[in-house]
Amino acid sequence: MSDHQDSAPAEQGAVIHLPPIVVAETPVELESSKTSGVWLLLAILGVFVGVLSFFPARTPDVLLSLAYGRGLADGSITLGAEPFSYALGSYWANPHWLFDLVAFGIYQADGQAGFLLIAGKTAVLVIAMVLLAWRFSRENRWAASILILATAIGALAASPYFDVNPSMIGFPLMALLLSILTLDATGWRTVRMVGLPLTMLLWVNLDSSFLFGLVVWILWFVIPGNEKRGSGELRLLAFGVAALLVTPFHVRSFMALPEILAPVGEVADRMDPLVIERLLDSGFSIQRFTETQLALNPAGLAFPLLLAISLASFVVHPKALLSWRFVAIVLATGLAAYRHKAIPWFAAIGTVVTCLNLIDGLGSIKAWRTIVGRGAILSFLLLLGASLIGLPGFLHASGARSTPRLPGWGLALRESNRELALGMAQTPKTDGSNWLVASLSYPDQASYVAWFAPGIRTFVDTRLHLFAMEYRSFADTVEALGKPDSAANLPGTDWRGKCWPATASSMLPQRCGLAILPSVF
Repeated sequence: MSDHQDSAPAEQGAVIHLPPIVVAETPVELESSKTSGVWLLLAILGVFVGVLSFFPARTPDVLLSLAYGRGLADGSITLGAEPFSYALGSYWANPHWLFDLVAFGIYQADGQAGFLLIAGKTAVLVIAMVLLAWRFSRENRWAASILILATAIGALAASPYFDVNPSMIGFPLMALLLSILTLDATGWRTVRMVGLPLTMLLWVNLDSSFLFGLVVWILWFVIPGNEKRGSGELRLLAFGVAALLVTPFHVRSFMALPEILAPVGEVADRMDPLVIERLLDSGFSIQRFTETQLALNPAGLAFPLLLAISLASFVVHPKALLSWRFVAIVLATGLAAYRHKAIPWFAAIGTVVTCLNLIDGLGSIKAWRTIVGRGAILSFLLLLGASLIGLPGFLHASGARSTPRLPGWGLALRESNRELALGMAQTPKTDGSNWLVASLSYPDQASYVAWFAPGIRTFVDTRLHLFAMEYRSFADTVEALGKPDSAANLPGTDWRGKCWPATASSMLPQRCGLAILPSVF
């Protein structure tokens, strides 16, 4: 017992040495750090897209949209009526009537200052691009840097078309459609069931490019690759098609041929080269890549860069070559090669396909996950630098072909065309006839007339997909006027004396820069 009592104090006073404890970051802390980095990249992406899009409306097409929206608002135009041209029939299923009405309402909200119009356009594009990048980065934070960078390249490629016109809306809507379409059908069932038909419902009332969205959806369903498509997907596609009928024009909406498919190539040689470039050029035209013969256009070069990246993404995920992804890329590339105005749709498709291929192809390779995951700082610096370069307008072409896109709002209009339209509105004709504005080399004048001289109808305008026959007929007439023998057979033999202003007659035998004629034909 004594031995036990003697040993007790020794045991109580013993010191036990434990190994040092290293406090490591918990999984929650690591996840929080990665999440913060993703949101920082998304924020700088939003800044970059904002820099690309916050500039005054530059194409006169916005005036046609505002004029149509004003007519709907005050009741002077009814849906289905052709309000601007003598040449067309009495019916026009305007595929972007809702865009026109909303644009006019926003333009009126701040007293036609144009700030809300440009801010609204910028907000739509920023939100669309950030949501697109977030959709892929949310569950693939290891690849967030490269996915967000790919989205930025897609936005840069589409940015020359970030103007206030209906075709602009096709870019975010195509991105939205593909983002929802490629969501997991099980975990996102409700979002897909509601979001896909709703997207098509909006699209059919905003722009005729909804037809390309429908084609891509059908490709996704018909060519699944190694993915599976159930009967539920067929029903969802049927709902999407049904949503396209919810429009004031019902089935006639499908007859609205998208602008880029306008069959006007045979009369292009009679148009001004700058008009051809703006309306009809191929996306691979050298003018789209250069500012002058020595300078390069970053926004123009972003198109072939995105094409190269999207094709390279099939190298890391070759199984996708047998799916809708490759067919959609080929189709979009072909459209962009035909007409440059299809580049925004290619940019949306190329961005989504690239992100999907990178995730599927690199996600299972641990080494690649590590390399890509360390690119966040580089991606942030690249986007920050690009945003700073974009502020003075250096990311877009400038000079004779395209004025610099400095930050600003409002409408960048030609004062001479504005004054001409106002002069027509303030100079009513005494003989009861109407002024007839016709221009091959500068058809934009008709847009100025529509906005600044409401009620005065024109002959042809920039809606080339509607005026192919009229352009051809008008060009033949102009050519005949330049030949005395042919001109003598035209009605209105004193046509030279009826031209207003008088100097316009000298332009008729050439390219008809601008002819304002009484309706004598």
